[in-house]
Amino acid sequence: MDLKLIVESFKAATCVLSVKKLPDGGYGDIRIVTGNTPYLATIETSYVPGEPTKKFIPNSPYETYLPKDINFEEYCYQSAILGKPLHTYVHPERFNIWFNIYMMPLQTDRDDVGYCTYSMEFAHAADVDIMSNISPDIAVAVLRTCIKLHGSEDFRSAMQEIITDVRNLSNASQCCIMLIDYNTRRCSVLCESTDPERSKGSAFDLINDDFFEIADTWLDTISGSDCLMLKNEQDMEILRKRNPAWYDSMAKYGVESMLMYPLIYSGNIIGFLWATDFDVSDPIRTKETLELTVYFLASGIANHKMMKSLEIMSTTDLLTGIKNRNAMNNRVDGIVSGAEQLPDSLGVVFADLNGLKTKNDTEGHVAGDLMLKNAANILQNVFVGNEIYRAGGDEFMVIAVNISREDFEARVKKLREVTKGNESVSLAVGSIYDEHYTDIRAAMRLADEMMYKDKEMYYKTNKK
Repeated sequence: MDLKLIVESFKAATCVLSVKKLPDGGYGDIRIVTGNTPYLATIETSYVPGEPTKKFIPNSPYETYLPKDINFEEYCYQSAILGKPLHTYVHPERFNIWFNIYMMPLQTDRDDVGYCTYSMEFAHAADVDIMSNISPDIAVAVLRTCIKLHGSEDFRSAMQEIITDVRNLSNASQCCIMLIDYNTRRCSVLCESTDPERSKGSAFDLINDDFFEIADTWLDTISGSDCLMLKNEQDMEILRKRNPAWYDSMAKYGVESMLMYPLIYSGNIIGFLWATDFDVSDPIRTKETLELTVYFLASGIANHKMMKSLEIMSTTDLLTGIKNRNAMNNRVDGIVSGAEQLPDSLGVVFADLNGLKTKNDTEGHVAGDLMLKNAANILQNVFVGNEIYRAGGDEFMVIAVNISREDFEARVKKLREVTKGNESVSLAVGSIYDEHYTDIRAAMRLADEMMYKDKEMYYKTNKK
């Protein structure tokens, strides 16, 4: 069989790969036997500045020209040894392009070596038609994910359903989505699903303040591939050599297989999805299903985080960090309309900074801003667990619901004591307590009137 003649008949960049079959059913060396002119141009070109080019030598180990990639090896094994025609569409992180890859098994009379063709096309942008060209069962699974993700008003509940679906689909002992923030160097579990009969631990127990140091090594270990797939002891041994600390953490929990995908949105890693001890009988199908699922999950998670950020910005006073007037109005409207549960009792406090204008005029707005921050901190310390709002430029409001009269009045007294004679923060305070809640707006009006009386008294007393 003239393998060179075979590859030269392809217009796309194509090579022939050989895979050594081991007696135990595993695989050994994977070699690039030959390639056509377009393919050889890809491996004989250096894509890293300063890195020398390598002339192709027939029948060379593929690692001579490409980084070692467990996923690539699995596809080679499935096609060359198991005789499966395969197609995949991937975007490895080490390249800024999409790969449209076809692999076809070749007939051979050797029992110890299998052969397959490997053809690829390149594109700088994802092709929607290719991505959607998937088997019906994978399409149904991914469509179900999309419906749950975009059809639920409870994001976390939807994510919990999705991760459970992923675990069932992959027949894994555990599936988890972990979010990662490279700015704060922290990790957090978004959702997790475990098989109670097979699970060996929870990610909630595993991921602590120090876990980022391990997670920060994952991308290097994936080595620029689209995912990490560990199916057996042979793959786990590769992990042990690449990343001993990560290997040890998995060995501690007896993990025997893992499929992990980074969650990427707009070129940024926002988290990881993994399935441990998954069904390795058909790893390609599981990989392709998760591959497309992760694509939509990353978008959904990123959009949720963006909306939460916008919500925080629209309801938070950026100077003091407490809730703003918009949040206060929404809360009051919710109570008045009955959209929110009516409180059994209600305490309202209005507090206005004395001397803020003078501070701004004499010492500048930086000093005035510091006064506002100090006032907010005092209110937060005194009214722990209650709702605190910056109602206006120098005015704050506290809403305390379902609180006893004694507790409320004690807090108001403490607020007065803390700010009385305080050179950095002086507050005029008005308060009202409604033991049998009737009308929050009426309570606010009365508290506001009492605050202005207190303010008048302050300026009379401190008249220069």
